[in-house]
Amino acid sequence: NSDDFNLVTSGEFKVILRMSLEVKGSKQAKIEINDESFTLDTTSDTFSKDISDFVEKGENIVRIIPDEEFSINTLRISLQER
Repeated sequence: NSDDFNLVTSGEFKVILRMSLEVKGSKQAKIEINDESFTLDTTSDTFSKDISDFVEKGENIVRIIPDEEFSINTLRISLQER
């Protein structure tokens, strides 16, 4: 909501993307948020990134384009106090 967005733009909070991934193997993907993108490249079963610079007021679009198939157990986007 706009109150949350104002907390992010004021610098009080950051927006964190967290994923729980399958345990084995390497996971690589391009992650797009709105018109920005970054790379996921990990062998871990967890991944997190501050995406505050990628979010916009209102609706945001997240797209995950894997290099090879892997499972995402959970995906959460939440606010975290700085």
